[in-house]
Amino acid sequence: MSDFQKKIKDIESEDRRSKIYYVIALGLTLLIFALILWAYSRETVVVADTRKEVEQKDMVVNKLDSIKKNDSIKKREINEETMQIRNLLDTLKSSTNDKEVLKIIKDLENKMIAIDGFSSDSTIVRYYQRRADGDAIVKAIRELNPKGYKLNIKEPTTNLGARSNTLYYGNKVKPERKKEVLEKLRSKGVKIEKVLPFYMGYKWKDEALEIGYDYQDPRKLKENSQYTIRVNSWRPLDEEAKNLMKNFLNYHGYKAVAVKSPSRRPRAFSNTPTLHYFDKDLKKVAEEIQLAIKNGMNIELDLQYTPVTDRKGGDFSIHYEGKF
Repeated sequence: MSDFQKKIKDIESEDRRSKIYYVIALGLTLLIFALILWAYSRETVVVADTRKEVEQKDMVVNKLDSIKKNDSIKKREINEETMQIRNLLDTLKSSTNDKEVLKIIKDLENKMIAIDGFSSDSTIVRYYQRRADGDAIVKAIRELNPKGYKLNIKEPTTNLGARSNTLYYGNKVKPERKKEVLEKLRSKGVKIEKVLPFYMGYKWKDEALEIGYDYQDPRKLKENSQYTIRVNSWRPLDEEAKNLMKNFLNYHGYKAVAVKSPSRRPRAFSNTPTLHYFDKDLKKVAEEIQLAIKNGMNIELDLQYTPVTDRKGGDFSIHYEGKF
């Protein structure tokens, strides 16, 4: 066989191998495409089934909500059913990425909190679960379930590496309930360093407890202590909110004073809840105060620069007229 013939044969052999590789590659491509199509169709069915199940539970929760408001005799049965639904929601939440379904689940969880709140013999315990805590806190509260404690787990958004160190309580929580949870947590080795009141926020917190993290930077407290804030209101129904705001600001190091309310609405009183700052250079500090009150008390304050000739009355003034 001549060299020329050998080259022809090698080329034909290579051509055959290329065709085989091409067929194999094409087959694999079709197989992958088929698998993707199957997975997509299966995911579509799973999402549809999940959404349908969540929507069905939404109807059940709405019915329970109505019953619980009007019939206290069925509290125990409803509490058992809400616990089952909550466990199911946890499972569904971990099995889907569908934003609409997750939104429905979140709305349902908030409804469940409200339903629990209608039961006078139950106490909601909201827990911002941190990886550093391990499972000690979850176990502690679940051991208290038979005594009417409802665990509501949330994900923290700040200080993620810290351990929980604070127990917060609502103004209607019985002292013995607060003490029972505190002792249970400490018996599990949880180092609760602070026990603090909720300063304000959603009404369901009045009868709730919360386990979270709190840290006071001594340098920040010292920095805040140079600023005086006068908290003003004029309606009797705003007195409680005004005093809670004063306490909240004092806790964060500011020198806050609750101003005695006048007998009628002052002419210069702001039409919306407003934080006035009296020096342009204090705008950044004012924004920090505004954010702290929003995050800590669920109160939205407008900011307004109000120049004054005499700052003996303080550096800031809050005009509060709102819903509480």
